[in-house]
Amino acid sequence: MPKRIRDNRLQPEIYLREWREHVFPGRPLEEVAQMFRMSGAQLSRIERGLSQPTTGFLAKVARRYDTTVAALLTCKPGENMFLKLFQSASHADRVKLAQMAVKVLQK
Repeated sequence: MPKRIRDNRLQPEIYLREWREHVFPGRPLEEVAQMFRMSGAQLSRIERGLSQPTTGFLAKVARRYDTTVAALLTCKPGENMFLKLFQSASHADRVKLAQMAVKVLQK
């Protein structure tokens, strides 16, 4: 569920903590934070949505976690990002995506 931030806008949920715990099970937050040249407190704030990550930081995390920035932001480890996005699409968009998939598979 998205969280409310200071000006009452909804902040989308991101899955950095779940990815960290999946890639480095049992490792302390501080140890993982050092890999990104930051403090454990800084990484914790980003994971909890209290601090906005930069695009560069997300790219570093994605490389280290062997995933994509899109996956970090849209799904938990093990979830199928494309299926999740497909399921959240409107009916009209699902039809378009299915038509595109058929064309790709026919080539």
